[in-house]
Amino acid sequence: MEVIAKNEQYILVWDKINDLTYYRTHLPETFFLQAQSSFKSHQRQREWLHTHLLIHSLTGIYQSYRFNEWHKPFCSETKHILSITHTEQYIALMLMNSGRGGVDMEETSRLFTKTAHKFVHANEKKWAHENGDYRKIWCFKEAVYKLITDASADFKTHYICSFNNDKANVMYLPTSHQIKMEYVENENYFLTWCFEKE
Repeated sequence: MEVIAKNEQYILVWDKINDLTYYRTHLPETFFLQAQSSFKSHQRQREWLHTHLLIHSLTGIYQSYRFNEWHKPFCSETKHILSITHTEQYIALMLMNSGRGGVDMEETSRLFTKTAHKFVHANEKKWAHENGDYRKIWCFKEAVYKLITDASADFKTHYICSFNNDKANVMYLPTSHQIKMEYVENENYFLTWCFEKE
């Protein structure tokens, strides 16, 4: 587990997802059995199990998570607010003491050029011209979608990303709400997050 960001409001961690046998020895058997009964896909089982492994690492308690009325996750016992993202190989989890946040990540191998027309706003075409730009736009909007209560899923017309001089912001048009984005990027993935105090 690697800590990406940490302050008094939240901690954001990243990790590589393991194979299923790893979780048999690192989580109580009840978690493993629940994953098997809840998900047919081994990939979903691995994601779910690793989420619980990170929750335990950060809180010191073996606990699950539930969803509130807006489908935002929170820890069932400690009530920490969560934002979670998975790729095929990686997971990032944001655990918040208060406030609200969103995190999203995509591997650099994923192609967005064929689907960009579905989520890229006309204003973003001024700076977005290649797959890496489209990846950023998708991740920025996904993270903001997770942050905003009762957010619109219309990424093309309700969100506008600006990105220059390594500074990124997303304007959520229905409420004219501007959100500052943080991010890290390497050869394997692009990871972004946003946070707002209550």
